[in-house]
Amino acid sequence: MEFLDKIDAVDDYVWLVINTLTGKEEYVKKYLEHIAELSNYDFKLILPKRKILIRRRGQYIEELKVIFRGYLFLLINPDSNPDLNKLLYEIERIRTKNSGLIKILRDKQNANPLIVKKEEVKFLKSLLDTENVIDYTFGVKVGDEVRIISGPFKDQISKIVKIDYRKFRIKVKLNFLGEQVVDFAFNYVEAIKK
Repeated sequence: MEFLDKIDAVDDYVWLVINTLTGKEEYVKKYLEHIAELSNYDFKLILPKRKILIRRRGQYIEELKVIFRGYLFLLINPDSNPDLNKLLYEIERIRTKNSGLIKILRDKQNANPLIVKKEEVKFLKSLLDTENVIDYTFGVKVGDEVRIISGPFKDQISKIVKIDYRKFRIKVKLNFLGEQVVDFAFNYVEAIKK
């Protein structure tokens, strides 16, 4: 395919994007993986998720949520798939009312499939673990030191007293008028690297 000639693959794969019905991403992924098993096509599917804490009945439960709702990444190895047009046709052919697949995203000018840029793929891969999950992003715990980065207490170093993940708030102990416990939003503090 001409559109792949000038593209640098990442780890031998070119990343395309499949648009799905919101909430049907996992179903489409499993369906296409089943097609890959039955055919001789070489492609992978990635559905990036993130870990979040949900509070239910007073208990925190860890759940995985899809990051890009309504989208799925299709990784194609151009060397192992001699007829890419046929592969893309086969994938788009399964669009039915119940499949959940909408389309492969395409360039408006020349109707070629949109290819995720190499820099974007590398950035996304740097965030994902081996299970294609992004772990918690605020890497501090009670007792750690943080620097306040905004507001009247800017550049003060404080110790974390309490973290409220549900409200995205953090309580720190400040040396101001004695020792005071002050409440901040997560984005007002940064972790001090040790």
